[in-house]
Amino acid sequence: YCSANGDAGGTAPGCHQINMVNDLKHCIMNTANKIWLALVIIMLSAACRKAEFMPVPEGEKVAYEESNSSLLDVLKRPEYALFYKAWNKSNMNAVLEKEWTKTAQFTLLVPDDAAMRKAGLDNAGIDGTSKEQLDSLLMYHTLIGKVEITGMQTQAGNMQWLTLLFNPLFTEMLNSHGSAVTKETPYRYRQFLALTPEGQLLVNGIKAGKPAPIAARNGAVWQVDRVLKPAR
Repeated sequence: YCSANGDAGGTAPGCHQINMVNDLKHCIMNTANKIWLALVIIMLSAACRKAEFMPVPEGEKVAYEESNSSLLDVLKRPEYALFYKAWNKSNMNAVLEKEWTKTAQFTLLVPDDAAMRKAGLDNAGIDGTSKEQLDSLLMYHTLIGKVEITGMQTQAGNMQWLTLLFNPLFTEMLNSHGSAVTKETPYRYRQFLALTPEGQLLVNGIKAGKPAPIAARNGAVWQVDRVLKPAR
């Protein structure tokens, strides 16, 4: 009840303004509540649809490890001690620093110690192998680019990857790293990789174990159960 100038029954002009403000507040609150309710309904319905239509995973899950370490840090793991010994004796660090940019990505196909010993590359075998021979061996196990687990799982058939090992007796036309320009270069050996639905890695059509690939910041490491040798 409002009055102007002490009149008992009169309604002051300010009373109309107060009523209008109150009505506006109620209107804003009602609108906000309706918007909030609508958002909740949309979020709940979206969650239901996602749960309802998510596809069921197929095949055997392949273990995969993310790492912020470098490739060389991964090679320091005890299961790769002999491969790491061979790497340190070789010229591989100088090869990568000289010929490739710091942002280049590589994939190492790394035989574990059991595979290295089976190939005669135990401590004594590595000591008796020249740097040049180790360079060739390790470059054949080093692929240009990062082999991603998702790409392997969705690829039908083999994926072809260039290695660092080349044969100077033959040439081919290839793009330089980081360039669209094609030029004649020494022939580089390839590795053909495939992953079966059971998680079995195939290298050049031959089983090479069921690895748990490790993603490093400058590439990836895929463990193999044998030492790989190029065809001569």
